[in-house]
Amino acid sequence: MRIIIPTLSAIFAAIAVWLTVRIVNRGWRPGRRFFICAAPASLVLYLLSFGPWLWCVDPRHWQGNDPALRGHGFYTPADVFSYSGPSWIADPYDAYLRWCIRQRIWTEGE
Repeated sequence: MRIIIPTLSAIFAAIAVWLTVRIVNRGWRPGRRFFICAAPASLVLYLLSFGPWLWCVDPRHWQGNDPALRGHGFYTPADVFSYSGPSWIADPYDAYLRWCIRQRIWTEGE
């Protein structure tokens, strides 16, 4: 796991730079279809990124005023959604977050 996260980060950064250079060089202007697809995709990726953040943060830091919780302000809307959204969406989302937390607890012994 030590090598996977930095490798994925480097791959993501390379793709972001490549896409930026491609867009700038070609003068690509996004159309309606791009924004119709990008907005829901961004929302889904934002909601799904809350689980890995919970997995990465040490559970001992979940209480109090620890600096590790500074990222939690970014995920406050997702946290509110997990317990006050429509039950047909919030219940599976809450189960996903609980699964991510259990994965953290299971891998602590490694």
